Amino acid sequence: PLEAFVAMALFFAVAFLVSGTFEIINALSNRKADNFGWMLVGGLLDLIIGIILVSSPALSMLALALFVGVAILFRSVLSIGIATQLKKMGFKNWLWPLLLGIIGLVLAVMILVNPQLGGLTLVFYVGFALLTIGILQIFFGAGLRRKGI
Repeated sequence: PLEAFVAMALFFAVAFLVSGTFEIINALSNRKADNFGWMLVGGLLDLIIGIILVSSPALSMLALALFVGVAILFRSVLSIGIATQLKKMGFKNWLWPLLLGIIGLVLAVMILVNPQLGGLTLVFYVGFALLTIGILQIFFGAGLRRKGI
């Protein structure tokens, strides 16, 4: 179990590093987007979390649930903000990012309230939350493409 937890901490560290790097690149490539600042902040948050997790494995094992909970909370709030922007821009499917953001908020609160969740439970919650974030990114990207942004 300890080896699995160490591997999980390393996986999350690398995932945050990669996600943050690509989101920063995406934000800098889309400076004219309304949510440029939020995308950049999200990418920087992921990158900073990844650096912290990689540089201190012991700390990352102790604080992994809290880091993940805060990141999911931020992303969920971002998703809700994006949904309101999509609604203002006249997108039909703005409700999906809103729903996914609300689901993410619930999962983030569950993780933050009980950071000692078991390994499989944490993996399930985090995996589901990251899946909802990925779905949001797909909806948002497709919507921007249709609008020519």
